[in-house]
Amino acid sequence: MIYLIDDKKNRQIDFGWDEGRFITCKEIVTPIYSNQEILENNYTEKIFLPGNTLLFHESFFDTLTNHHDKTAIEIRNRLTKIAKEINDFKVVYFSGSKSSRRLDGNVAFMPVASLYQHLGVFLDKVKAGDANLNYLLFGENYKIEEDLLNKLIKANNEIDSGIRNNKPESKNFIAQTLQNGIEKIFDNAQYETFYLDETYNNEVTDEYLTKIINEWFSKEEYDNLFIPICFGPTLSDYNGLRFALHVRCSETTNRLKNIFLYGFVDYSSLVESEYFDILKTKKVNLIDYKKIAFQKAIETSFTSYKSIELASEIRKIKLDPPKNYEDNHSIANEWAIYLWSSAINTSDSDIDKIIGNVNNQLYFKYLKTINPVNNIPNIKEEQIKIKYSGEPKILYIDDEAEKGWYEVFCTILHDTNNLEFQHIDGELQGKTRDEIIKFSIEKIESEDIDLVLLDFRLHPDDFNTKNIQEITGLKLLREIKKSNPGIRVIIFSATNKIWNLIELQNAGADAFIIKESPDTSVSTNFTKETIERFSNILQEQLKYQFQKELFLDCKAIKGILINKYVDENEAYNVFIKTLVRQIDIIQSSISLINLSKSVTIDIVFLACYNFLELFKGYYLTFNKDYRYYLGFEEELLISYAVNNSKNEVIPNGEFIAKNKFDSPSWFVTLAGLFIHYFEVSKPPFSEVVKLKRIADKRNSYIHSDKKSFDINELRLIFDTLKQACATIKE
Repeated sequence: MIYLIDDKKNRQIDFGWDEGRFITCKEIVTPIYSNQEILENNYTEKIFLPGNTLLFHESFFDTLTNHHDKTAIEIRNRLTKIAKEINDFKVVYFSGSKSSRRLDGNVAFMPVASLYQHLGVFLDKVKAGDANLNYLLFGENYKIEEDLLNKLIKANNEIDSGIRNNKPESKNFIAQTLQNGIEKIFDNAQYETFYLDETYNNEVTDEYLTKIINEWFSKEEYDNLFIPICFGPTLSDYNGLRFALHVRCSETTNRLKNIFLYGFVDYSSLVESEYFDILKTKKVNLIDYKKIAFQKAIETSFTSYKSIELASEIRKIKLDPPKNYEDNHSIANEWAIYLWSSAINTSDSDIDKIIGNVNNQLYFKYLKTINPVNNIPNIKEEQIKIKYSGEPKILYIDDEAEKGWYEVFCTILHDTNNLEFQHIDGELQGKTRDEIIKFSIEKIESEDIDLVLLDFRLHPDDFNTKNIQEITGLKLLREIKKSNPGIRVIIFSATNKIWNLIELQNAGADAFIIKESPDTSVSTNFTKETIERFSNILQEQLKYQFQKELFLDCKAIKGILINKYVDENEAYNVFIKTLVRQIDIIQSSISLINLSKSVTIDIVFLACYNFLELFKGYYLTFNKDYRYYLGFEEELLISYAVNNSKNEVIPNGEFIAKNKFDSPSWFVTLAGLFIHYFEVSKPPFSEVVKLKRIADKRNSYIHSDKKSFDINELRLIFDTLKQACATIKE
């Protein structure tokens, strides 16, 4: 039986291996997607039997969902030991980060793309009774390695001398392998040999190639670089093509030099290689495995290669993202973390790992070459300092926050600006979309969060859904705004699709920061400008903290009013319903507040004033004795005034109308209600003083003496609304 352990089901589908295809060969292969499956089905007892083959994705136990007590290295060492101890038990390690293939007895190493590309052939051979791992590594033509080795032996035997000038004026570098028969070409050339060791698991990794380039090409400058087309444990990987691209994408004094790839195969053998297009670029040539070919090469005249041309030349190469990333979103995420952390000079172990990836992995070096981001400007603390009031609480929600972004934001928000900053990421692992939303809302409400930094995609299924309405970030945004529309939400995501942004905006997103991607890194200042823009947006959004408070006040007031209904008093109940509708109007006007447009604040203040005006309309009655009374208890209306300089409330006796057109003011009515009917205000009657301030500000605004209202005045009138409703009665 073949056991395929890979948690990336979506990746399998991309390679054509969906559930239906696995069902057709279920008698010989069992796919496993989680550690829970292994435990529930006792697979540990079934897997390690003679005759079985284990196909194991190297990072399977690296996720929180499949967490294992042992480290990944310990697990691989244990599996390798078992493979050597159990007769006819095979282990194949595969990974998206691998670019070469190697077979060591009954243990193999290979790229994930090659595994799924050749899996069908391998399974057919297993059904026919031939479980040779070479079919999995190389496909139907697995004898290609044997053929290439025979060609190498023949080429070594047929090397001619024919060197006309053994000491040319040009400076030449000649890379060799242990299998090369070309020992010496030019007396004055620099010779180095590709050696593989346990440090890189005897594999041709990007890290190994980067190390070699730094050692060979960082100090001495050469005119011509000669590189074998075949080196490493697998000749048909044609690693020379890959190494040539590494040279072009590495910042050394030799990145633009003439490159000659020498080998015993022609173009037709190389055309299927992922790196074949390097041969279409300037000053990269394929030459024969003969000494005379080296002589002719150094005599070749090439046009000069200017550094400004490099990006356009490398763009001729179509390089796909490594398969150890889910998609381009993950690439953009690491790219942005690399740039932001470099700009603000922050780091932790996760960021260090990302920086290592960017500096070593060919795909990132390729991106840095076609989108140059050298000399990222350093951002000083004062450039990202923000002004805010109070003690706002910020929550970052991203299923991958701890892969670098948490430390970046911690530096900007907490270390630089002393803001209270929390995050959610690992807690989301293994949860359904609905569970993610429920958990996040509970966190926001329990921690009294003021501002949320929200990623768009929070669940693995979000990357495959075609229905934007099902994406977790969008659904969570709606729930946040339903909980409290005043909680500010900044979308921080790699999505830049206009239809996604429109949907998010319609759902209530307050601002957007698009994670920088290789495509958007248009200049060295782009990162600096993006971070400064983030700080400016954050500062602007924190000015709206008061909105959350106002919405909470509205919710509290509605809760009070709904509990104030009284049976058998229809007029009073209609009054309560009218107040509730007015609160809805106030809430709508709060949602439209724009601090750059003062009239939006004015509308909220006046809507609150009108709310209190409704009290006058309901409670105040006029009798034929020219006196006014409050409520059905007919409490005589007493007139009050306020000495503003002393904040003293002065009683002026009962209000007696001069005629039937003379009615008490808004202030006199509300003051009477507060003191005598609701009994809200007691000496020194501070609530009545507030009422007078509200009335004066409103009258000044109506008569154009006052231009606009401010946030503190909104808080003032909301306090009065709450007090009025707290003791409201029939």
